[in-house]
Amino acid sequence: MSVTMDDSIKRWTAKRKTALVIEIIQGKTTVAEASRSFDLSPSEIEGWIDDAKRGMESSLRANPLDIRGQYQKQLKDLQEAYGEAMLELRARENTGPCWNEPLDRHRSEPNGECGRQMIQSIQQGLLAEGIKVPLTRLCAWFGVPRRTVYDRPTKAAPKVDPRFAELIKAMIEQEPSFGYRTVA
Repeated sequence: MSVTMDDSIKRWTAKRKTALVIEIIQGKTTVAEASRSFDLSPSEIEGWIDDAKRGMESSLRANPLDIRGQYQKQLKDLQEAYGEAMLELRARENTGPCWNEPLDRHRSEPNGECGRQMIQSIQQGLLAEGIKVPLTRLCAWFGVPRRTVYDRPTKAAPKVDPRFAELIKAMIEQEPSFGYRTVA
């Protein structure tokens, strides 16, 4: 290396790291050789290489980001992810007894009523706390298809005329082999 490497010194300064990364980038040595000769893990050296590449990319931009700007951007991304996770936890705390039942029951429910009611009640609970969460996000968190929440059954429930219902019941009781289709 261009900078003398003393094997007895175990502290890796920025200058020594830079020299090692430059040698690896130039092809004078490999990550495996460097990790064996300096008793470092290959992942640590590859991390240094990634850091160097990020620094080079930033310095070659038209508006280079300083290290503080990079950390602020990373901090902002992490804060957004943390906020999203906290919202999800708060929404999961608001789940009612419907969601704690086995999933087979939810699949057998007509038109996904349980899922729709659950998502809407969670959304209302969060709104009462002053938190507005879109239905799409709630559906993603709980694994409920959006279609279940948005779609409503378009076909009206059949209306039963009591005059005919009694007659039909009597006919079916007299002739059990008749089905409702035969009678109707």
